[in-house]
Amino acid sequence: CLKFVKDVSDTNTREKALDGLAIALAGRTVDAPKAWAELQIELRKDAKLLGLVNKLAVNFRDPAAMKQAWSVLTQSKDTNVRIDALRSLVLLQHPQISNMILFLICNKDDLALGAEAARQIANFPDPKVAQTAVKQWVIVPNEIRGELANSLASRKEGAKALLTAMGEKKIERTVLTDNTVIKMQAFNDKEINALIEKAWGRTRPTPDELNKLIDKTRTELYTSPASFAKGKKVFEAQCMKCHKFEGQGQDVGPPLDGAARDIEYLLANVIDPNRVIGAPYFLRTANTLDGQAIQGLLAEEDDKFLTLKIENGVLKKIAKADLDGPVKITEKSMMPEGLTAGMTPQDFRDLLRYAMNSPYLTDVTVAGKPMSVGVPGRIAVTKGGTIDAKFTATKELKTKLLIGSSVAFTVELDGKVIGKGTGTGKAIQPDTDGFEVTLPAGEHTLRIITGEAEAVSTPASWTRSAS
Repeated sequence: CLKFVKDVSDTNTREKALDGLAIALAGRTVDAPKAWAELQIELRKDAKLLGLVNKLAVNFRDPAAMKQAWSVLTQSKDTNVRIDALRSLVLLQHPQISNMILFLICNKDDLALGAEAARQIANFPDPKVAQTAVKQWVIVPNEIRGELANSLASRKEGAKALLTAMGEKKIERTVLTDNTVIKMQAFNDKEINALIEKAWGRTRPTPDELNKLIDKTRTELYTSPASFAKGKKVFEAQCMKCHKFEGQGQDVGPPLDGAARDIEYLLANVIDPNRVIGAPYFLRTANTLDGQAIQGLLAEEDDKFLTLKIENGVLKKIAKADLDGPVKITEKSMMPEGLTAGMTPQDFRDLLRYAMNSPYLTDVTVAGKPMSVGVPGRIAVTKGGTIDAKFTATKELKTKLLIGSSVAFTVELDGKVIGKGTGTGKAIQPDTDGFEVTLPAGEHTLRIITGEAEAVSTPASWTRSAS
């Protein structure tokens, strides 16, 4: 491949060839071909190729690449660049990288980098690294504890240290998901299985338990208002590592842009993700000869290699010669059942508030009294009651106001009547009436005047461009 690159001069052709080589060597280091030392000097003169040359330098165990990566990790301000450098240093087995990782998992200043450091602990067979990470648990930020637990569970000694601390009540039980437990069970280790039974219990809730949890969570949605902004942060912490939504996230699980705004749809798919699951999303667990258990979805497979797609869209390429036994296929989702680790009821309310395609207005005044509405957006009104709300359009936009009501109503926007509806005359359904509007940038007032009967009405819902 390098001879081909040397023999052609076209930058685009060179880039494609080097990219193919980088893909083939992803996650591995090999002895550098003889031609590399001289060729890389020439390639570095082309700014378009520099990124690929740096990546291949890591695969070829170039000492200069190690020095450069360490400099980037310790001096750069760009989180994404530092994450790439961290991965390179782990691959190159920098003599100080394990200590650096143990420092980074406790650093609250850059949680994204800390989370990546937590994931990389799975690549260290030295049990002292896992044991030290467990001892540091109390100062590890809550936001990355789930990542750290999943990483520790990837090796026998890490799993034992984690479960022992959990049995001693030093680590919270809720940090484990059922999938993490399945990964630890893949070791077929009697001590680990006994620790699981003692510290965690059964590996899977029954469908009846999940239905009860859905019912309980549904009720809690009405007890408190939710925050769109906080919901976005919950999504970024809990969901974005596997799902894409509005152009952000990773293509591991299904994209969420087509998900319904219906509360029941979201409840069922978040809490009981195994209710409906397609074969492409079956969980695979691979045990390697160096003692690691790796979970993910099948990305590619040929006679020599198996590639699993794990969280954060990372492709883990495993030589079949390095597998310790056959790959286990479990007909369940990578997404954990129940509420995901570390998610509180309020986190779940905020998440649903963010995930709904067109969020509800939830801060309103009913008959002159301020009211904070729960996530489902239902407002009880008395005979002839009015609902008032203020909202801000961040920019001028054309959008649609959607309302569902059981009684007749009139809608006023900024003091002008923009529409009327007759209501369903029975239980309300979301979005039964819609009104096209153009909103100038700035604050607006909305009033809904209901008919002469008791009713429960949903508030207005808008596109994401309005807040």
